Amino acid sequence: MIKDKFIKEDVVRYLIQKEWYPQMEVKLQSRKEISTSRKELTDLDVLGLVPNTDGKLFSFIYDCKSSKKISAITRVFWIKGVMDFYNAKKGTIILGKDNLEKDHKLVAEELGIHLFSVTDFETFSKATADYLNVHNSALAMGDHWDKYFALRRKYPRLETLIDYLQTGFWNETESNVQLRTLVSNLRSMWRELNPDNPDHRLLILDSASMFAISLNQIVVMLFNQSLTSFSKDELDADLKAIIWGGVENYAYWDQLRKRAFSQQSGDDEYLPKDLSLPNWPKFLELVRKILSKPNFAHKVPIILKEQAFMNFDTNTDWSYSNHLVSTNAMLVNFAIATLEYLVQSTKIPKEFSENGIRGLMGLLPE
Repeated sequence: MIKDKFIKEDVVRYLIQKEWYPQMEVKLQSRKEISTSRKELTDLDVLGLVPNTDGKLFSFIYDCKSSKKISAITRVFWIKGVMDFYNAKKGTIILGKDNLEKDHKLVAEELGIHLFSVTDFETFSKATADYLNVHNSALAMGDHWDKYFALRRKYPRLETLIDYLQTGFWNETESNVQLRTLVSNLRSMWRELNPDNPDHRLLILDSASMFAISLNQIVVMLFNQSLTSFSKDELDADLKAIIWGGVENYAYWDQLRKRAFSQQSGDDEYLPKDLSLPNWPKFLELVRKILSKPNFAHKVPIILKEQAFMNFDTNTDWSYSNHLVSTNAMLVNFAIATLEYLVQSTKIPKEFSENGIRGLMGLLPE
């Protein structure tokens, strides 16, 4: 069971009311390894992804502790170090004790950190988010998060994929690497995934949600580089360079690919054309679609995440997804296109996208 769950649930509900993306229990790992296995450094109680004015997502960190013995100023300095390590824009500490030192709060504010008691946070959240219209969200249920983190033990054959969704993805700083790794993990797991299993459907929608996070960051960068329309060739070349970390990196890895393939087969006839992602024309189509309205794309990940968690309880009338798409039905098209691309490009059964699309189409007004 998640520790201090009642505080974390309050934070997730706040993020949901703000239409920000929530992720509980993010384990941070060292990015430079000396030992043979990756070591956990610490964990983030709740991570929120918050859009700026052009739709790029930034990280907000929430530290939740119910113990009255916790030192407030010690947590302030801890979270400041974590913010710097994780490149987070904002930190919030919520402690289960009242009468916090005003000087400690002042120091926290100077460091870009909110220091709250549970009562303080309740006041803050009601003042800064709309709680007049509370939405019934599957993501707001702490029991759902317990079940989510139990999936790794429940499905050991899917451990590589689940570990990446719950830990690896959040430790990768580059969106292009996230895209490649997600596709690679799903392609290696397709034989283990059953579309009749609601947990497996959840994992595919969760994968699509994280794919949409990475894609959003890349699309915002592309849009800001060129506010005029991309030609097909320009978009093709720019995306390949971005996904492989630059033109020089692309040329280097492409040369290695050609050398390795020729040594294995000795025949260039079967050499793939380039290093593009699988089903590259479909990926170009997806990017071009989102580039038409890039400032809306940051909502696609949370729509897909909500749809994923709804698989934990299919008997409840969850209303949050409907709220998210009420302002722009195009978000449904973006979510469908993202899910379709991921399923078609990773060999997993097409029933995953068919099932997910039915759920997404149900969000459109009649």
